[in-house]
Amino acid sequence: MNLRFDRDEKVAMKTLYFFILSFVLCSNSYAFLNSLGNHPTAFMMPKGQLESTLTHYQMNSTLDLLNIRDLTPNQPDVLGNMKGNGLSLKFGASDLFTVLYDRKKNNYSYTRGDVGITSEYLGVKYVVKDMGPDKPLISLQVGNRKNRGAGISKTFTNVSFQNANFVLNPSAKLQFGGVKDQAKTYMLVASKQLRKKLMGSAFVEYSFGSVRSELASNIPITQLSSILDVLSYKTRKRDFGYSLHYQMDSKNMLSMDYHYTLMDRSIDVADPIDVNEQINAQFTQGINKQSEWFLSAKYMKNNFVGEHSFLYNKLSASRFDRKYGYLGVGYTFRYGYSN
Repeated sequence: MNLRFDRDEKVAMKTLYFFILSFVLCSNSYAFLNSLGNHPTAFMMPKGQLESTLTHYQMNSTLDLLNIRDLTPNQPDVLGNMKGNGLSLKFGASDLFTVLYDRKKNNYSYTRGDVGITSEYLGVKYVVKDMGPDKPLISLQVGNRKNRGAGISKTFTNVSFQNANFVLNPSAKLQFGGVKDQAKTYMLVASKQLRKKLMGSAFVEYSFGSVRSELASNIPITQLSSILDVLSYKTRKRDFGYSLHYQMDSKNMLSMDYHYTLMDRSIDVADPIDVNEQINAQFTQGINKQSEWFLSAKYMKNNFVGEHSFLYNKLSASRFDRKYGYLGVGYTFRYGYSN
């Protein structure tokens, strides 16, 4: 695998160091979050408390008012509509440990059909350094992330077999099941209240894993063998960024986070797309002390690079240099099991 430390990564690390340094130099009171939410922070759930979030995601021609989907004309197999649902659970195992679980099930429409993706994350976040109310809180989050796809297909118009080439009319379609990726993740986060109504965090995440398919075949067809080869490789991801929370008043809050992602893969792809930038924004409104609802939006500069690793391979790489995004609406509820 080509694991390189390039100029883009150095720029991203300098940006991260700047934000961490700004937290250390600032001297303000502690953060004011009512819930951990969906944006990276160093804070823990109170001991014995459970936070659950239900989210519905969607994007279509009616919602795409800003043309966030790059539907390039005459380009096959680009992403169109999407619809999905997510569940997030956060539990305070102690004052210093929080257990996290996320599950999403999304459906994406391509020109040739639909692709369903189930994503899961299980992790634990714990305090590395608590320097007091006037200093940053630093935590480490360790976890395992999995994505599994269904409905992935490849259309054949000709087949090479035993040195002979056969033209298929009509063309044949092969469905792939059990294409998936899995990665171990490590994220370091520093958080601090910067102003009376502003809280900020800086984070860096490192993950490594693999992509593979459960489909196997000993049929000596050149095209089939090449497809199976590109659905098995190793990955490495480095993610740098920051998040901000602005408290508008006692009930309303604006939140956002920015991610700069760098990818390495053990397969060779012509003109690879190894960088992505993401922005997540959210408006949250409190209903009462235990619950709140929110509207969210996600933007990705280069499609799902770094998001769903198994989608990126020699067969699909040319389609990832397009922006994409979707909207979400959700509800968060908190319940305390102890005092």
